[in-house]
Amino acid sequence: PRAIPVTLAVAAGGTVNLTFASRLRAGLYPLLTCGAFAGEGFALELIRLYKTGEYREIVMVYTKFVSAITCEPKSGALLPFAPLEEEDNLHAEYIYEPDAATVLGFMLPQYLFTVVYAALLQSAASELSSRMNAMSNATDNAEDLMDKLNLHYNKVRQAGITREITEIVGGAEALK
Repeated sequence: PRAIPVTLAVAAGGTVNLTFASRLRAGLYPLLTCGAFAGEGFALELIRLYKTGEYREIVMVYTKFVSAITCEPKSGALLPFAPLEEEDNLHAEYIYEPDAATVLGFMLPQYLFTVVYAALLQSAASELSSRMNAMSNATDNAEDLMDKLNLHYNKVRQAGITREITEIVGGAEALK
């Protein structure tokens, strides 16, 4: 009999997230594309994996975009949904048309798709900002290297000029 893995880790948006998720000792499902259709199909696949009992928990690992220079790794449970903590004074009963089960049956996959797609977008924005920072640092380093090489070239050229002037003056002194 095959043992049922407890957790399926979903690595959204890149190899760094894939590496991080692989350390979770869970099943691993890499999601490296960032399209709305990929996210929707993926959300339906996650629901199928959860409903069939292949996994008891599904966790999303992604990189959250904070600013152009800051990104932070995040993980959060996708399935099962955790109930919200209820406050005693906020309890209202609503009448749904059609029934609540039908509404939830339609809304929960949409919610899951939105969460997956948002994680993909966050990861894509994080990756692009990291690439932008890397290219900016590379440009700055190249400019520094060019400045150092230019200074070295000028010193060597100046030393050559000084040596030639010294030879000319020395030759002129020898002729006197």
